[in-house]
Amino acid sequence: MEIERKFLLKSLPKKCMDTMVIDSMATLIRQGYINMNPEVRIVSKHVFGKETKYMMTIKSDGLLSREEIEFNIDRDKFNKLRDNFIKDYSMINKMYYTFIDGDFLIEVSIVDIGTDTSFIYAEVEFKSEEDSKLYKLPDWFIEECSPIEITNDSSYKMKNYWLRTRLNT
Repeated sequence: MEIERKFLLKSLPKKCMDTMVIDSMATLIRQGYINMNPEVRIVSKHVFGKETKYMMTIKSDGLLSREEIEFNIDRDKFNKLRDNFIKDYSMINKMYYTFIDGDFLIEVSIVDIGTDTSFIYAEVEFKSEEDSKLYKLPDWFIEECSPIEITNDSSYKMKNYWLRTRLNT
């Protein structure tokens, strides 16, 4: 079960900018969609300085909580799935960074950087829905990013963004 809250950000936290300059822990994600319901996507995940991982993810519908199954695939399978099912549609590119906030990780993503549809959002994953309801973003994060919660706005789901920016153009 995946339980996460999402926040649209007006700006990238300064900590991300510092990370880009002095740290190599930024991660580049490329993802494309094979099916919408259930959501089936392929993902390549490259942590700078490390080997690229390839995965297939299947997710149920839902906003705050949903079932998620993820498993590794090899590069050849990733390429075959991309070439045979995604075809001419481009992949979403995301650069993300993680920050520790006590017992929680905040993952900040820049989606399709340099495009007209680019945006920045943050996700925080939880062990329970109760934890998610009690959680408050740290003050430094609120001051730097002016977050707006989008957990219950399905237009910000990556599959809907992909449909909107890849299929309807």
